[in-house]
Amino acid sequence: MSSNINNENILTYSIGQVAAHTELPQSVLRYWETVFPRLEPMKSPGGSRQYSDSDIAIIQRIKELLYENGFTIKGANLQLEKDAALMNREDTGNNSVHERFDPASPGAIPDAQALREQLKRIIRILEED
Repeated sequence: MSSNINNENILTYSIGQVAAHTELPQSVLRYWETVFPRLEPMKSPGGSRQYSDSDIAIIQRIKELLYENGFTIKGANLQLEKDAALMNREDTGNNSVHERFDPASPGAIPDAQALREQLKRIIRILEED
């Protein structure tokens, strides 16, 4: 997947490149922008979408939530918010190891399922090499 470097030195990809990479139609990517506030690719001066690596990660997470885990759009949005909150907590260091891995906590089961799915994807990638 070839890419562009915009004027802020951020590596970006066209909608066609992202569609091919994620195996999603361009129309789905455009629709997801309207229903997932977290998905907000940059636009070139001419109006073309420019997706960053973080945009692609969000797209892959949305695809996983909708297609593999059976979430609704509303449920996927809620999960993306939880994911972001968890990342913010980890970045600020305001949580203990016990708090993150407490099996009795309300979010433990979905987080374990998400982790299992991520590990499966990593294994598939490693097996391809």
